[in-house]
Amino acid sequence: NVNPVLLALTSGYTWVGRGYAYDVKSLAKLIAEAIRHPGIACLDVLQPCPVYNDLHTRTWYGERIYSLQEEGYDPVIADAGDGEDNRKKRQESLVRAQEWGERIPVGVFLQDLTQQRFLEQIAGRQPWYLSNPPASRAIADDTGRPLADMRRLFAELEV
Repeated sequence: NVNPVLLALTSGYTWVGRGYAYDVKSLAKLIAEAIRHPGIACLDVLQPCPVYNDLHTRTWYGERIYSLQEEGYDPVIADAGDGEDNRKKRQESLVRAQEWGERIPVGVFLQDLTQQRFLEQIAGRQPWYLSNPPASRAIADDTGRPLADMRRLFAELEV
């Protein structure tokens, strides 16, 4: 089994949350929050299959799911200088991410506001990125031929 929340936390995501598909109002709020987060975000969505999964049903989830924030859990790291508090919050997020079974947490596990924004990190390495992002550049000419010359790369991969 893969735990997306734990994977995101250990991979350095700066916003990590989990929502439940049948709690539409809370899920919509989490989606908006993840989109607005200036760093890299991961949202795990629990969605039971009403047709093929008769084990983990809507009722099964409904009896187990609880809100981290309603229980007073604070996921926000706002001060980069408070190392001990930040370490404790990260450790607690890892513990909460591993809860599964009788209790399943949903909500925000971590929101780190101290890290450099993702786009700023990219722009620091590739100054042209924000003014000329890859998605806006042409990859082929009018006839459909690629604009990138890949011969050097293919030569390196030659066996």
